[in-house]
Amino acid sequence: MTKKKAGAHPVGAPWTADDIAIAVRMWKQMMLDPKARGEPMLGRKDAACGAIAKALNRSVEAIRSRYRDYGIGFASKLGDCAQPARRADPEAERKRLALAAARARQDAIGALLNDPPPGYSALDERRGSGGDAPSHDRRLPHRRDVVA
Repeated sequence: MTKKKAGAHPVGAPWTADDIAIAVRMWKQMMLDPKARGEPMLGRKDAACGAIAKALNRSVEAIRSRYRDYGIGFASKLGDCAQPARRADPEAERKRLALAAARARQDAIGALLNDPPPGYSALDERRGSGGDAPSHDRRLPHRRDVVA
């Protein structure tokens, strides 16, 4: 069981303008410090994230995530504290909606027994008759399907 630090920000707590200003100031001091020239860059980044996390009473991962999303400014170019806009891939969104529609067509017994939705079974995928899977049917044609 992990103990929560006293006064720690809850997970996902919004960053204030003061938090951002402190993070930027500390980042610049630690990363641009002329005394740390011999130290490898990765070591300096880890040290900077750790120091900022301690000063802001946040987790190191929260600092790394904020840096990864926004860069050294720790905020968007507009100066607000909002999260960056993330968009789903249109193809992934289409597949998600198709799967949801197939699940809506599924009967109660199939859902209860955890059957795949119509068109998404392994057999349907092999036949290429459903879902988003391409047809990989390499079987030989059946006797009745061959015209002599």
